[in-house]
Formats: sequence, structure tokens, C-alpha cells
Amino acid sequence: MMTKPVAIVLGGTVPHKFLIENLKKRGYKTILIDYYENPPAASIADVHIKESALDACIVEKIAQKNDAALVICAALDQPLPVSITVSEKLNLPIPFNSEVAYNLTNKSAMKRVMKKTGIPTPEWHCVETMEDAYAHSIPLPFIVKPEDGTGSKGITIVENEQNFEEALQLAFNASMNGKIIIEEFFNGLELSVDCVVKEGVSKVILFRERHKCDKNGSAKGTQCVATISPANIPESTKKSITKIMSLIANAFNVKNGVLLAQLIIKSNQQVTILEIAGRVSGGPGGFVAVKKKTGIDMLDIFLRAYLGEEINITINDDSRHYITGSLYCSEGILGSFINFEELIKAKIVDGLFLYKNRGEEVSHEFSTKSRVAGFSISADSRNELKEKINTMYNQCDILDKTGKSIFLRQVGVHKCL
Repeated sequence: MMTKPVAIVLGGTVPHKFLIENLKKRGYKTILIDYYENPPAASIADVHIKESALDACIVEKIAQKNDAALVICAALDQPLPVSITVSEKLNLPIPFNSEVAYNLTNKSAMKRVMKKTGIPTPEWHCVETMEDAYAHSIPLPFIVKPEDGTGSKGITIVENEQNFEEALQLAFNASMNGKIIIEEFFNGLELSVDCVVKEGVSKVILFRERHKCDKNGSAKGTQCVATISPANIPESTKKSITKIMSLIANAFNVKNGVLLAQLIIKSNQQVTILEIAGRVSGGPGGFVAVKKKTGIDMLDIFLRAYLGEEINITINDDSRHYITGSLYCSEGILGSFINFEELIKAKIVDGLFLYKNRGEEVSHEFSTKSRVAGFSISADSRNELKEKINTMYNQCDILDKTGKSIFLRQVGVHKCL
């Protein structure tokens, strides 16, 4: 009997659960590296090793010990350069080199590439001390965020000098390398743009509106609670974004794979790129929305790029409207989800994706750590989509282990539309 090739997956997120399913269908034995006790993807992996996916030395040792044929991270920023670096050292397949991976995950490096190649992006300063931060020249309002952060952690919109110090502390605390970014802030419609690159030529697959709010339900927050597709933007703006995505693929030297851009459309319809990633959207549910709306499996395309396989880009638009979002809770031990099965049976909700399992702790911190599940909803029109969203938020609940509601009902796209 032939021994199965080993694939090591870094990070046990919901998208990686689907990635592991794909790998197992291809005949791989799958090893998940994630320091959490029971991340979503652990239930389907053949082996779960509770170590940090950010420690390249540990990942390399595990890969060598298991004679890995593949080390991959498809939907997380921070472990992505680890997977590429380890793969380079062990002569394993990669979609791009470690320099490209660094430029696509380090915000300062990313900004430098964009600035050098004429890609529109907000002005910024990178600082390492409070003293340097106070000496910056970016006018109010501005964004403060960790240079190497992910998942909206440590990000603050600073509208006055009174909350500047607190914003700096949050960003420095969330930064692994001790550096933070101070960046211009613009009002406007924010989008996620999912793109496939084949032989150096980029193709936009889907434009998704990003909707954000804070813990009180204000649309001024930094947490992306949902994306809606298709985005309600004019064709001329789509063409402008498509041209910019081609520039990005060339500037970052991505030949085959996926690109994910976060951008803002200002009131004058000018497009400004906020961030870029060389991975599949990790949330809320972006990979689900793309597949449902277009038929394109971004996780499979990312894997094909890794393995050097042919990439097929055939879009089948079903004309429906989709929302994928996240559900947030306050601090507590997760107990039960109320009425979701009934909402799914009634075809109000298409699906629920658990980020946390029952019995797991929910953080007091309002961030990705307080997300407990993702959901998807589809409809024939925007109005019907809004009706379904409101119905779900009105009828569902999330309880802790004592039966008390910990659902942050005010945090949701129904408050932003």
C-alpha cells in the first residue's frame, strides 16, 4: 500500500476546513498546525498539532519529521510567509517566493511597492515609538494600526487628539514587530475585490461591499461584519478597479494565484487601495460568497497555483444577491445557538459556519476573537436580502453555558444598511 503524501496546513480557520477537505480528496494526509485547543478545521484534519503556525522553526521541524510534500496557508496573512519560507528551504511547491509573500503581508513593504509603482494608496508613516508617533504629519482623521496586524485587531479611527494615545497603545500592543502605521483616513464605500491571476494576467472575479461597525452598532467602526455582493457600483468604477488590479499583479510579481484587495471609493469616485493580500478571503465568509455567486472556488485555485496546476477561470454569475457575515458575542463560555436550524429550514439563512465550538471561551475584546460564527444569506433582490437579514437578527439568539444571551445583536450589517 502506497503511503499518502503529507500536506501541512497552517491555521485552523473555517476556510482551511474546506482546504483540508480538498487536500484529502486529492489523496493527502493532512496535518493541521494551530496552537488553539479546538479550532474549526481540527475536526477534519488527520492530525492536529498544537503549536504556533507563526514559528517557522517549529513548522520546518514538523515538515521534516513528517516528510511533508506541501506546507500551505491559504486564508491567513501572518502564517503565509511562514509557509513560503519553510517551503523554499525544503524545496517544496510555492506559488511565489518569500519576498513576494513579505510584500503582501507587511503593511509598510506593501505601501512602498504601491507608492513606487503608482498604485493609489493613502499616505502613511511607520513608527516604532510614541515620540515618533506624535511627530507624524498626517492630518485628522487618520487610522492607527499595527504594521503586521490581521483581523482588524489594534485598528482605530482617530478623529481627535484625545483618543490618539489610547489608539497608539492598542496598535503597539497588537503589533508583533513593535511597529505601527499611521495612515490617512477617507470616507467612502469600501470594497473587497477577489481576483485570480493566471500567467501574470489578472481577472476580477467579484466586487463585494464591506460593511463595518463598532461594538455599539455604529457604522464608524473598524470591524468588517459582513460583505454584500454584487457591489452596487457603476461600470466605469469597475473598469478603473480592474485596471488597478492588473497593476497590482505586475507590481507584486504574482504570476499565478489569487489576489484580494481592500479599497475605498471616495465621493469623487476615485479609487484608493487600502491593503492587498495574496490569499483567499478569510472572513466574513468571502470564499463562500465568491463560490456561490460565481462558481469559482478560490481555495482550489490557490491550491492549484501552489501545485503548478492549470487554473480555470470560468465565471457563472447566477444573478442573485449574497451576504456573508459574522456573529459577535460578549465575554462568556459559548453555549447554544437558538433558532438557526429553523431559519435554515425556512430558507431565511443558507448556512451557518462555526468559528468557535460550544464550551469555548469568547473574548471580552471586540475583535475577531469575539466572532463565534459566520452566516450566508441569498435573495433575488437587495430588498429581499435586507428583509432576510432583519428576520435573522430578530429571531436568532446565542446563549452562554448558563442560558444567558451573550449575542451582540447590535453588531451586524442590519445596522449598517
